[in-house]
Amino acid sequence: MPYTSDIPQTQVRLPQSVEIRMVVPVQINLGSSISYQLQPGTVIGTIQKLTRNQERTLHRRYSLGAGSFEPYDTIPGQIKTSLTLSKVVLYSDLFQNQPIDGDALSLFGFLGGNVLYQQQGFNIQEIVYPPSGTPDSSPIITTYKDVWFRTNPIEYDVSTTEAKPVIQNCEVWVGKVQTSISAAKLVVPMAKSILPGGFSF
Repeated sequence: MPYTSDIPQTQVRLPQSVEIRMVVPVQINLGSSISYQLQPGTVIGTIQKLTRNQERTLHRRYSLGAGSFEPYDTIPGQIKTSLTLSKVVLYSDLFQNQPIDGDALSLFGFLGGNVLYQQQGFNIQEIVYPPSGTPDSSPIITTYKDVWFRTNPIEYDVSTTEAKPVIQNCEVWVGKVQTSISAAKLVVPMAKSILPGGFSF
């Protein structure tokens, strides 16, 4: 179900409260130095599903002696984040109001149907809007930075006569994940209760 601004009052997060946007870095020259700015996000309308996969390497340390059978502590290691993007392949699509091929790569501006043509990373924004009429109306914005396509599969089942759509399930690797939420949601309720003088920003 696509994003809609009329979200019913519910405690359960609904898929229609989520909007997926793409942000492509734009290189600009400022005098003698080169810096980067991000152009406004483009809504990705033909992405049917986004699945986030995040894993962390953990190392267990054990002490010597009688307590060596249970871990002494756990040391966190590297974090790896990837996304799976599911897209219905169209005969043609639009990228910045220009006609393109309807595959996943072209949707992100990489034409030719080959991951070879992705020569720069991009960002994906996952914007979760609260239900209509809630006091805290600010959305939760998660930005997946430095995104690169890892897989670009496509399957044609020429043995069937059914009119099934062709769907791509592409895996992309993410460099960093940054989430922007309101200050009221940033501190857990227990921390609010122990802060001197109450909680405020």
